[in-house]
Amino acid sequence: MTDLAEPVPAALAEPRTRSSATLADDAHLIAACRRGEARAMEMLYHQYKRRVFGMAHRIVGGSDAEEVAQEVFVRVFRGLAAFRGDSALSTWIYRLTVNAALKVLDQQRDVLANTIKTELYNAENHGTEMPAAGALLVRAKLLIGAAGILAAHS
Repeated sequence: MTDLAEPVPAALAEPRTRSSATLADDAHLIAACRRGEARAMEMLYHQYKRRVFGMAHRIVGGSDAEEVAQEVFVRVFRGLAAFRGDSALSTWIYRLTVNAALKVLDQQRDVLANTIKTELYNAENHGTEMPAAGALLVRAKLLIGAAGILAAHS
């Protein structure tokens, strides 16, 4: 067994105070955004855009992730004036992202349900076939699976 020849530097031995520094940085960024400083808004956007898009992509998939991300940043900039700071800015933005993505999933579920009802009605009352039934079933399973995963993590 070898002994460490050099002591651990104090900077590595001390607990990191990054969270308090981040909170202070967030407070300054929020204050600047509230004052209408375009540069601060741009910084906030660039700081969180990948996280927001990534989370949205995991929840709704690639086709709707950009729409969700756009909605999130609209909500962020409209809601900053009312942001109380009870949670970290990142937590608030995460929650806005999840909520916006869930709303899209709900809308997709409703559209899918109406499509299935229409197809069933046409098949029963007009003798038409349901050529899209397989695709509808796949979409339904994906939406149900995504909703179940999100419900478990909410």
